[in-house]
Amino acid sequence: MVFFPASGIVRDVSLSLVAAAIFLSGEFLVMLLYQWVKSPRQLDDIRFTWSILTLSTIILLASYIVSDFYVPSWEREFWIKVGYISILSGITMFAFTAERKLLRTRWFFTSIGPVGIALTLLLPHTFLKYASYFFLFPTYSVFFILVFRHLHKRAEHPLRKQVKFFVAGFIFFLGGTLLAADEPVLLSGGLSYIVGSIMMIGGISTVNFVVLRMPSLGELDWRSKIKELYLISHTGVPLLYIDFESGISAVGPDQALTAAVISALSLGLKSVGKDGRVKVVDQGGLKFLFGYAENITLALAVTENLTIIRQKIDEFLKEFSILYGEILKTWDGNISVFKPAVALAMNIFAEGSKKTGER
Repeated sequence: MVFFPASGIVRDVSLSLVAAAIFLSGEFLVMLLYQWVKSPRQLDDIRFTWSILTLSTIILLASYIVSDFYVPSWEREFWIKVGYISILSGITMFAFTAERKLLRTRWFFTSIGPVGIALTLLLPHTFLKYASYFFLFPTYSVFFILVFRHLHKRAEHPLRKQVKFFVAGFIFFLGGTLLAADEPVLLSGGLSYIVGSIMMIGGISTVNFVVLRMPSLGELDWRSKIKELYLISHTGVPLLYIDFESGISAVGPDQALTAAVISALSLGLKSVGKDGRVKVVDQGGLKFLFGYAENITLALAVTENLTIIRQKIDEFLKEFSILYGEILKTWDGNISVFKPAVALAMNIFAEGSKKTGER
């Protein structure tokens, strides 16, 4: 970026746009943290990790304002380096979470952050900008491409559309940042700074709106964390049983005994807290999530208590009640009538095409 003169329409518009980008980022930061606080507050929640990246972006944009609009040219390098260190720190935190939950790149991209910070501290700005153009920028471009690819591959269908918007917003922000760099600004007489700032505002808005609706990164492989399903009548009789690892979906004596224990446990939970809420019993490595509808209890054995799994429990109970609500009122004890609901459970809790078999 370049130092702007003390007055002029280009300077005033550019300054106003960067200030607007900071204000907008601050609003999103508050919303991200508010949603994270209301959630189970997992550290791998993308809203938490992205809030750190958003804070680092705010500091970066603030350093732009100081270096480009207020300090003399000989002080610019210090403030530019403050911005570099801030954004590298934010990306490093995000890369650590992404490599732990999404990528299998052996912490390569996480290690780039400290290297970049060291280069920022050691190199003068003349060399630093070329290190950014030819090393940091290409490396992190590859990183975000891999993240977007994995998000799109592992996300639910509605989320895939959001990922596409996320990518578009990120590219828009990145393009705006490049247009606000030294060379384009010098060549355009400052006009590229205005265009770049507008693009950054559009990118910030798009990306953060998408992130506000995205689940935790750790929830993308939620299906693998569901082990067993028990659907139990109000009398304690198991109506459905599915072992998601083996594909077994037959109710036998073992399942009936387990269902009786689970039913007794669920009766105590049902009377605690608000009706309709999914409740949890933590057994260390295995957790039981309980959902309730009229005349039935659903128990899922899972390895992790995730928001998306609780949402799937509500979805299943709603669909099951629509299909079998009237049947349950006059049910004669024949559990075979509920056998078609195995397909419903597989479509909601596992891959729809996955086969189940009887033991």
